[in-house]
Amino acid sequence: MLRADASSNQQPTNRWFYSPILSGSWNMKKDFLETNDFVSELNLRASAGRMGRAELFDNYAQGSQYTAFIGFTGNLIAPGYNGFGTLTRPYNAGAIPYGLEWAYQDQLNVGVDVAFLKNRIRASVDVYAKEDKNQLLGVPGAAEYGYTTIIRNGMSISNTGVDVALSADILPSTQKVSWTSSLNLNFNKNKLKALPGGLSELIIGDRLLKVGESVDSYWLLKNEGIFNTDAEVPVGANGQKMSYNAITLKAGDPIWKDLNNDNIINNSDRTLHGTCASACFWWF
Repeated sequence: MLRADASSNQQPTNRWFYSPILSGSWNMKKDFLETNDFVSELNLRASAGRMGRAELFDNYAQGSQYTAFIGFTGNLIAPGYNGFGTLTRPYNAGAIPYGLEWAYQDQLNVGVDVAFLKNRIRASVDVYAKEDKNQLLGVPGAAEYGYTTIIRNGMSISNTGVDVALSADILPSTQKVSWTSSLNLNFNKNKLKALPGGLSELIIGDRLLKVGESVDSYWLLKNEGIFNTDAEVPVGANGQKMSYNAITLKAGDPIWKDLNNDNIINNSDRTLHGTCASACFWWF
């Protein structure tokens, strides 16, 4: 199947997006176990495709944005001119260039559905790999432009995982009281595959986005205890005590691991910790 989508929330030069999708299933019960009464259903299915991710709002549809700050009663809540509201550029929102493209997702899914004892016990297993590509990201820009960031295409994030669903009719619906229980198991891992402009890493605020790492890892200093006295604070080759962001450490301050041994604790000593790899289950 080939699907075509158009959105007015996209820029005029990239209104349309074409999505190829392929899916199929195989009734294995019919071909191999048609006379087996224990197995009620055995179905193999697979799908692959690309889906466009249109912007929910028209923020990026026409390039640079302007706003007018007028209160609910009509009074100005920002400086105007001669009593009239003025159009201003929201520099803190980031510069919006022309030529922004659709973000999209490529996905592959393979699943098996099986049921036993006249469908009283059911199970399904899905293995998936999907990658969100060409996503928009605010990349820090030069200060002379006036904007703190510039919106760019090019961020890609992959997700791989397994979903398992089990359910059983403990008391079938033919009884006065019915009881069905279900158990869901999920595992997912994500990885940052690309950044705009071919960057390998990008610092945004207190976060480090690094290609090859989990996109939501924590960027932290490693704590090794607390200085009990001022004398415990290391002194560098320049005769100065260890500092954190230009502040000299003293008794009671954390002992941060100095990874580059320069006796200065800063972003160079941070490392990524944690991962989005997760396993969870629900029972009801």
